[in-house]
This record gives sequence, C-alpha cells and structure tokens, in this order.
Amino acid sequence: MADSGGGDSQRGLRDIFEDLWTIYTKLDSSDVASSSQSIQGSVVEGVEKCTRAVKMVNEISLFSDNEEIDEISSNEIRYFLLPGLLAYFTNKTIADDRLEVVRKTRIYWMDFLRLCKSYGVVADSDVPAELNETDDEKMNKTKSNSTRNSNRLADARAASDRRQAKIERFKKQKQTQQRLAELYKQVQKGHVDEEVQRDYYLTLLNSWIDLASDELTSIDQEIPILEHMAKMKADGTDLKPKAASDKPKKPFRPFILTKTDVQKRVFGAGYPSLPTYSVEEFYEQQVQQGLMPGPEDVKAFAAQANGGNRSERAAVEKDEIEKEQKIEKDDLETLTKARQWDDWKDDHRRGWGNRKNMG
Repeated sequence: MADSGGGDSQRGLRDIFEDLWTIYTKLDSSDVASSSQSIQGSVVEGVEKCTRAVKMVNEISLFSDNEEIDEISSNEIRYFLLPGLLAYFTNKTIADDRLEVVRKTRIYWMDFLRLCKSYGVVADSDVPAELNETDDEKMNKTKSNSTRNSNRLADARAASDRRQAKIERFKKQKQTQQRLAELYKQVQKGHVDEEVQRDYYLTLLNSWIDLASDELTSIDQEIPILEHMAKMKADGTDLKPKAASDKPKKPFRPFILTKTDVQKRVFGAGYPSLPTYSVEEFYEQQVQQGLMPGPEDVKAFAAQANGGNRSERAAVEKDEIEKEQKIEKDDLETLTKARQWDDWKDDHRRGWGNRKNMG
C-alpha cells in the first residue's frame, strides 16, 4: 500500500466519508422531489465534500496503480467509493445545462470503474469496452464507427449474447444485494471481526460496480438525446412546435346574466366594471358567434322533425286502414293472425315475461 500520510489526514478523511455516507443514505431513501430546496442543499454539500475527500486521497497518495486489492486495508477499501459517490451526487444536480451535468457524471463513473479495474476488483468483461481499448483501437473505432454500428445492429447473435449477459448480470446483482444485507446486520453489531468487515466493504464495492454499469448505460442513452436537443436549440428550432390549427384564444371576461332589462340596469349599477347582459342580448351574441342556432335554424329543424313525425303517423294510419279493410273482406290470413294473437294474450298475461327488473 502506498504511504497513507499523517494520522490527522486519515481521521479527517474518515470523518468526511462518514458525513458523505449519511448524506447518500438520506438522499437514496428520500421520497422528496429532487428539485426541492432541501434535497438540492444536500446534493451541493455532497459534491463539495466528495471533491474535498478525493483531493485528500490524492494528496496522501492513498492508492497506487501497481497494487492489488489484497494490499489495501479493510478500512481503506471504502474510499474506493469516492468517485462513485461524486458521480451519484453530480447526477442529482439540477442545472440549466443538463448535458454538461451528464457528461461530468459519466467521467466520474468511468474514474470509479477505472480505479476498481486497476486493483483487480472488477474483471475486464464487467467494465465498458472503452476502458480495455488501447489508443490505436480507440482511433480505429472512431474512424469506422458507422460501419461497426450497422454491423452490430444487424447481428442477431450479438443481440442475443447481450440479452443473456444482461440476465446473468441481473442474477449476480440480486445475489450481491442479498449478501450485502446479511453482512450489514453483522457490521452493525458492537464488535465486528476484521474479516467480516473486509467482506462487507468488498461486497459493497461490487454492488457499486453494478450500479455504475447501469448508470453508464442510461447515460449513454441520454446523451444523444440531449445533444440533439442542444443542436435544435442552437439552430433556433422550436422544441415544441404548435399545431397549425392552434389559434390564440381570447381571454374570458366575466359578466352578469339577467332575466330582464330592468335587472340589467339594477345589477349593472352595483358592478360597473363587469359587462351585464339580458337573456335576449346574451342569446343574440351567442348566435352571432356561431355558438348557438338562430331562430331560422330552430324553425327549420322543427319543421323537419314535424315532417318526419307526420310521415310516420301517415304510414301507421295507412297500415291500420289496410288491416281493417282485410278484416271486413274476411281475409283468411288476417283473421287467422288476429285469432292466434288473441289466444296468445289469453295464455300470457302482460308482465309475465319481464322477470329481470322486479323490485
């Protein structure tokens, strides 16, 4: 392990980390909106203390690139979480430039995974591919990015492998969370064995590695959207276009509706700032605006309705006359139907068939 510096620095770093973990626990379990003043106050405090703690770690050279996790003491393993905590707090920051916030968050998560990878805590297969790429590979990837993307999207086997890897990672995350909950109960006891404490911090570190992978996936999906929105904003494109049919609506003005012109004069005297209408004036205004039918429209509709009723009545009367004429002429079919109907009514009283709506 690298030289850890003086005891005062270690104690100060420990106190800051305990404060940071308290802030994180409060934010992670809170149901209050992230935009609230209290939450944002805690977020700002978390970012400041995290930045200070990372600076202290660098000043005392707590970690080194040529060490393994076995060389780190149990109490110092928790300081691996500092870049992850900084990413967590930064992502919760409410700012006008969300794209800049997301980019910073991604850098901090990558720093966290890079630190874990350098100490052998995380395997190469569990970190983003760009952490394992050389400079030449990154340059070649940039040159042929569009071709590689199209081939990857068209490869069904690669998609199947990604789905399977996601399922396996989910199972691993579930096991890690269960193990972490069991170890946490033991750590909360008064006297904890050093081996149990080390196992707890390593499990906690693996849990945050899983969190970092999930967060990076979300960030990589969010960044293109934010970049597209920023480009549209820079080009002066309206992000929320109005429909062609949208027209500015006139503001509604309150008014008093009276029955007669006399009431209009009475109520109007008490409310000089409000327009007052009688029923007739209100109706005329609505007709002019096309919101109500005019007298001519009402008459035309009534005439049409009455004409329909008259035609229906005439058809019924015509049927009755034809029926009576057939009975008078002793029409066999008409008489047979009439007798059958009378016999049926004798055996079936009115209301016998309606058994559903009984009180």
